[in-house]
Amino acid sequence: GGDLAGIRGTLNIPKLQHGGGSDDAPAALTNLLRVLRDQLRTRVSTQRHLVAVTDKTLLDHPIVFMHGRRQFRFTSAERKALATYLERGGMIFADSICASQPFDESFRREMKSIFPDKRLRRVPPEHPMFTTEFHGFDLDTVTRRDPHVRAGNDPLKARLVKVAPHLEGIEMDGRYAVLFS
Repeated sequence: GGDLAGIRGTLNIPKLQHGGGSDDAPAALTNLLRVLRDQLRTRVSTQRHLVAVTDKTLLDHPIVFMHGRRQFRFTSAERKALATYLERGGMIFADSICASQPFDESFRREMKSIFPDKRLRRVPPEHPMFTTEFHGFDLDTVTRRDPHVRAGNDPLKARLVKVAPHLEGIEMDGRYAVLFS
């Protein structure tokens, strides 16, 4: 059937809007949500939904997705709204599209500006989120497309590499409030 966006008990994960290409890869979150739905049998909405950082409905979502390619800067009002969201139990899962350096640098700068006393730190590869402990998958090794590893005669195709998962996060009150890939 159709999308489950309005059905009670359905997880809705919107994209967070920003000036660094928040919708440059419009199918990325939808594809991730389909995997979540199909492999974990979780009721999720795959409907595309963008939410502004200062939108009051942000607080209605336990998790938001953020990605981009370009540099961006939050306003002071956006920084305050994001801090409130995270301090009240919200979570950001952020991803730099194709390992974009401008987005990566902007995201790190903004997190430091919002939380000057906290740092993005690598989530230990043995953390339970990478195991079956939470009814997920054993992710001690993942296959990743690495846009920086290329054959000399094939500049457009990224190579696949097997690596330990690498996420960075900011912990608050014993939980990860920010995860960054």
